[in-house]
This record gives sequence, C-alpha cells and structure tokens, in this order.
Amino acid sequence: MRPHTRWVAVASGWGVLLFAAGVTRAVAQESHIGSVTGHAPAGRPLYERYCAGCHGDDGDARGENAQWIDPRPRDFTMAVFKCRSTPTGTLPTDEDLFNAMTRGFVTTNMPPWVALTPQGRADMVAYIKTFSPK
Repeated sequence: MRPHTRWVAVASGWGVLLFAAGVTRAVAQESHIGSVTGHAPAGRPLYERYCAGCHGDDGDARGENAQWIDPRPRDFTMAVFKCRSTPTGTLPTDEDLFNAMTRGFVTTNMPPWVALTPQGRADMVAYIKTFSPK
C-alpha cells in the first residue's frame, strides 16, 4: 500500500470510529417512567427545540439564553440535580427528571412542559441522561 493510500485508510477508520462514538451516546440510553420507555434518539430533536436555548446543545448550561437567566440553567454534564427523591450525591431517578420537566420550577425560568406528551418528555429524559458519563 502506498503511503498516501495508507494515510487515507487510517484517517477514514478514525472518522468512522469517532462518528460511531457520537451516535452511540444518543442511541444507547433509555428512560423508564411507569409504563413509558423513553428513547434518546427520539428525545434529541425535542431537546434541541425546547431545551438547548438555555441548557446548551451539549447540556453544559451554555445555551444562547443562559447569560440572561438567574438562577443559571442546570448543567447536565455535571449530573448534579437539586430536586430528586434520591439521597444527596446520587443521581435522580428517571421519574425525578420527568417530574421536574413536567412541573417546571416556579422561582426560575424553567417552564412546565405539560404541553409535551408523556412519551416526548420520557424521550427527552433519556436524551438528557446522555450528557454525563455517570
């Protein structure tokens, strides 16, 4: 194999691996809320439409609106959640995230998302879980 051809083959291989790693993040995650199973790939477009403006495309609380919000939006990459039914320092349940999304937070700019279907909210919970390795 000529050096140029080998370099192209190696670069292509890395490109496929990096693409697959990014796709896996959104594909592998599910959420379970009662009898509803949420799927991250279905939650992604909903998150991008309703959440990314504040929470950021990468869930890092750096959305275009975040600079004007007080208190700041939650950074999902840190996997630290204030409202949960689990002990301090542990991850919330899927239902905790679902309820927070459904109810919103009165003293913040987080609106209630009751207009979205339960399936849509479960899908967004699954997608939000992809932002942190925890």
